[in-house]
Amino acid sequence: MTRAHLRRITGLVVGIGVACWVGCGQRIDAPHESPFALIIPPPDSYVQLYERLGFDSATDLDLARGGLLYVSSMVNGVTPFYQSVLRGPGWPFEDLVDPAVVAEAPNGDILVGDRGDMHVKVYEADGGAPRVTFTDSLWAEFGGIAADDSGNIYVADAESSFVRAYRPDGTPRFSGQHLADRGFGLGHVMEPHGLFFDGEDLWIADTGKNWVQKVSTREIQLGLAFLDGYTHTYVGQDSLDNTVEYEIKISFSSPMDVATDTEGFVYVADRGNRRIFKFDDKMASFTMVNYDTLMSQPPGLRAIGVSDTRVYAIDDSLGAILVWELK
Repeated sequence: MTRAHLRRITGLVVGIGVACWVGCGQRIDAPHESPFALIIPPPDSYVQLYERLGFDSATDLDLARGGLLYVSSMVNGVTPFYQSVLRGPGWPFEDLVDPAVVAEAPNGDILVGDRGDMHVKVYEADGGAPRVTFTDSLWAEFGGIAADDSGNIYVADAESSFVRAYRPDGTPRFSGQHLADRGFGLGHVMEPHGLFFDGEDLWIADTGKNWVQKVSTREIQLGLAFLDGYTHTYVGQDSLDNTVEYEIKISFSSPMDVATDTEGFVYVADRGNRRIFKFDDKMASFTMVNYDTLMSQPPGLRAIGVSDTRVYAIDDSLGAILVWELK
């Protein structure tokens, strides 16, 4: 996935029920009803615009320039949609068998990891035949794909637990060594999935460690930062009607995707906790994008993308693409 645009906001996590969950001790009001029984969201929060069903086989998505959303699926290959209406211009992407991951490169190319024949295929934005294809005998299962400003391509292997870097022609960088190899700690990964180039470095959904982490694209196995969860401050009343606060640390549970925006916000699709989180550029406070999601709903978040004031997500438990907008 690539960098997208979203205006900076300063809101923290919104309330749930009669109590308020917050980050860094600042209280934010929960949604409330207007005199006309309409639910009014708190300031600087997200509301769900719609869900579009019929994406049962969708495997990944990425938001691209020109208002397009590219979706990969086992049934339909790679399909571009207009972000505003989720209807497509109908450009065909040829020679695909079973695309697993898709991303737009900074130069506008569309990258596809095809698990049907275990090849990476590079297309022009409007599809057609791939202009570059390559493979690696080490690949077992595509988890994520991304590219940097120089055209270098990054591939996450979720089964073999590594991230490798390739030149634009598909030859390995770093003398064939992994950019991030299997292991614990920064610079190492376990079952990696979504990748995102933020303009300088590479973010990885380090699913097997319940992390997301940022690694250098210039040196191997050099971890720069990580997130492993978030802290809730629970604000309520005790039996004597005193206001009390409790801090609870919640760990990520199988984070599947990660993205950033031009202001440095970091978005995490936390599949096991059924939540999408937006952290500030210091990774200290956060906004919960989908606070209205039912916790009884089966985990289904697979991929996310951010553009302008919207967040898009594939939820495979619903077979849908969901869209939220910042209010």
